[in-house]
Amino acid sequence: MDPVLWLLLVVMVILSWLKINQWLFNDFLSPFNLLLPAWVLPLLLKLLRLSQAERPWRDETILMIGWATLSLGVVSLAPAFLLRSKRNFWQGQVWRNLATLLQRRGVTVVLSLWFAIGAVAVIYNEFVTNPVGIPIITYLRNPDISRDPYWQWKGESLWFLSIPVFTLTPVFYLKFKIATSRGRKLLFLGAASFYPLVELVKMSRSECIYALSSIALMEYYYRRSIQRGRKRNRLGFKTVMWRLVFVGTMATAALFSATLFQQIRANKPMLTSAKSMAMVVDFPEPYASTVVEVYGYFALPFENFSNFVNDYPGGWNLGVGALRPVFSATGWGGTVRGRLENINFDKYLEMLPINTYPFLASIYAEAGWVGILLAPPFYAAVVGFIYLRFRTRPNLEILVLYTTVISYCWLWMFSNQNFTGVQYYLYAAAIWPIHLSLRALGSRRTLPTSAAPIGDPKSLVDLWKR
Repeated sequence: MDPVLWLLLVVMVILSWLKINQWLFNDFLSPFNLLLPAWVLPLLLKLLRLSQAERPWRDETILMIGWATLSLGVVSLAPAFLLRSKRNFWQGQVWRNLATLLQRRGVTVVLSLWFAIGAVAVIYNEFVTNPVGIPIITYLRNPDISRDPYWQWKGESLWFLSIPVFTLTPVFYLKFKIATSRGRKLLFLGAASFYPLVELVKMSRSECIYALSSIALMEYYYRRSIQRGRKRNRLGFKTVMWRLVFVGTMATAALFSATLFQQIRANKPMLTSAKSMAMVVDFPEPYASTVVEVYGYFALPFENFSNFVNDYPGGWNLGVGALRPVFSATGWGGTVRGRLENINFDKYLEMLPINTYPFLASIYAEAGWVGILLAPPFYAAVVGFIYLRFRTRPNLEILVLYTTVISYCWLWMFSNQNFTGVQYYLYAAAIWPIHLSLRALGSRRTLPTSAAPIGDPKSLVDLWKR
């Protein structure tokens, strides 16, 4: 596609999408609006066809991608018609209640205990038991060592103890925002930074990004909710500067990821992979590596899916897709692993080192067209329900549940299978032991009994105990 026409199309789609979202949700980070970077923009990027190895899609692939796009978009709009007030947003009182809750000493002790257990488990599982120890140090000391994906290492028998750290990362970031003393702020910021820093040292780019995304969501909603009564139609100087800083940070991170990070982890910059991906990039470094990485990891997963649909012989493999969490929970995980080995997604990859698929791949391998028809609207409905509950009856559980489902699953549908994996559901389940611990504290009158949130007859504590 001609780059000028492509740019005009992208600008038109973005502006139209943002306008619809503003009108219906008045929330920049609604699931509908986040569908733009999570699915629509990567699809539009694919129209540039920067790789000469890309082939025309079969009608079947076009129908699958088209149905997924349509169903995700339409179902994501549904919460707008169920919100009692589209323009109003819960604001100061909810956060004052939440701040009162999180500042209680007993609550801090419980959260810190769960976090400490997870932090120790993370160090043990991801470094002590890792065959290469601390990956970044090992790779810097010995650049010629095997580049087997030890950045994906999660440990062995005690891996599940690491789960609370990811779940509590946005909670401790919120505690950092509401803390009053400098010492507490530094302590809670350190806790919130722990998991992304650990994953960066482990060279796990995706896990680091998931955690940072959950922090970004918490920052946005904290800022949004304390700005009660402020006019949002006009951009102040500080707002403009923060947005410029955000854009600059994202651009710098992309350059770092494609060059220095890739040099350490793979012992070569991303540009060296352009040949295997049949890409011709006429830019100097580090921009060339950045173009290759952005196009490769955002657009080419769809090409991997097309190749998979072309070559996969078909057949049902229950448990490898949407039903995988159910199979794992009922003790059939070994059967699923055997079926995944038989499918061998890796053998259909033709755009290496891009080894990811959209979330549709495992669903198609599991149940063919039946899965394709049912799974996208189902996932969009689940996320929409969480969002609706988040907008209408907010509490800490729902706040954490929404930030984790968006940061770990929804934002990355174009390139991962996290909806069909087990890990997210364990992250979500980790909320409930924490909830039970805090509820026990509540029965001893250690939780606040402040006024009800605006527009809701129940207090935050009452909602917590439900």
